[in-house]
Amino acid sequence: GEPLLRVEAPLPQAQWVETILLASLGYPTLVASKAVRVVQAAAGRPVYDFGARRGHGPHAGLLAARAAYLAGCAGTSHVEAAIRLGDQDGQGRAYLSRARACALLTAYDDALLHLANALDIYQHLDDPVGQAHTHHALSWVLEHQGHLGDALGHSQRALDLYQRAGHLAGQARALNMVGWDHAQLGDHQRALACCQQA
Repeated sequence: GEPLLRVEAPLPQAQWVETILLASLGYPTLVASKAVRVVQAAAGRPVYDFGARRGHGPHAGLLAARAAYLAGCAGTSHVEAAIRLGDQDGQGRAYLSRARACALLTAYDDALLHLANALDIYQHLDDPVGQAHTHHALSWVLEHQGHLGDALGHSQRALDLYQRAGHLAGQARALNMVGWDHAQLGDHQRALACCQQA
C-alpha cells in the first residue's frame, strides 16, 4: 500500500503527534479494510458493526463504527456512533439490540427503556417493519414480566404492522406470538386458530 499520511517535521514534533495519528488512522483503517471484505463476501446481505466491544476504549469504538459504516456496513450496535453518523435507522436497530441483550439478562426495565427509544425512532421514520419488530420485542418482555394482556396488545400491533408492510415472515412470527399470548390467557381456540393461520 501507499501511505495515507506523511508527517514532515523535526523529530521531537513528529513524535508528539505520532501516537494520536496512529490511533486515529491505523485502527479505523484496519476496521474499514476488514469491513469492506466482509461486506463484499455478504453479497448484498446487510452487515452490521459490533466492533465497539473490541475497540481499545470508547473513542476507538466510535472510530471503528464510523469506519465500518463508510466501508459499507448497514449499521452499528453502537448507539452513540449511530447518532453521530446521523443514522436513525441504525439508532433504532442499536436500541433493539440493546433491549434484546437486556431482556436475555432479565434486566426488563432497561429493555423496556431501550424499546421505547427504538419505537420513537421507528415511528418518526414511519417504518412499519421497525415498529413491528419493536412491538414484537415488547410483547416478549411483557410476557416474561407476567403482563399477558399488554403482551397480547403488542403482539397484535406487531401483526397489524407486518401486514401493512407485506412482511410475510414477520406476519407468521407475530401470529405465533398472538397465539401464544391467547394460550397463556386461556383462550386455546383463538390460540390454535392463530397458529394454524401462521
